[in-house]
Amino acid sequence: MKKLWWLYFSFLLTLLLISCGQNNVTDDINHYLEEVIKKEAEFEAEGKQIYEYEVEENSIYKKLIELKPDDHEKMKDLSKNASKFVEKRETSIDEEKSIMDESKEIFEKMETKVEKVSDDEVKETMEEMIDVMDKRYHAYDKVYEQYQTSLHLTKELYEDFGDEGINPDQLYNQVEKVNDSYTKVTEANETFNKKTSEFNELKESYLTKLDEK
Repeated sequence: MKKLWWLYFSFLLTLLLISCGQNNVTDDINHYLEEVIKKEAEFEAEGKQIYEYEVEENSIYKKLIELKPDDHEKMKDLSKNASKFVEKRETSIDEEKSIMDESKEIFEKMETKVEKVSDDEVKETMEEMIDVMDKRYHAYDKVYEQYQTSLHLTKELYEDFGDEGINPDQLYNQVEKVNDSYTKVTEANETFNKKTSEFNELKESYLTKLDEK
């Protein structure tokens, strides 16, 4: 069974070091941007926790598939233990989603300030940042949605492993469903990572332009 290792591309977590003398509008924008960056640090930490749960669960899964078909008691025990990590991942991914939603709320406050930026070049870069970040939030929603589907299918798989009367073909089909679901998660995550990288580049461009003013 494929596992989604922790694939999130790190958000650029450098706090803004803005020179003094900027107007109130850019001060407000920079404040909100710093708050977003702090939320992203929380998001990254939760993602690492999910990865750790995946590693533990995958270790159990490897033991599970090495068992003989008639070793039912051991199979039930391992399936039950693996399911506990699915539950932990469910809790963590919900927490991660909550953090991302909080980040989005802060970013939307920043968006309301951009139209008041007087410098056209800085404003254009900010508008590009907003466009990319909005797409990034949307991309994460897709990651979350696909990951939830994968968790549901994985939980069903462990239930099948614990069922003594399960047909081998049914078990194989469920494994295939799980594998396919994690492929979709990976694809969604690649889009999310791409938008993260694009935003990081735009943020650096924004900071550079501010320093030049």
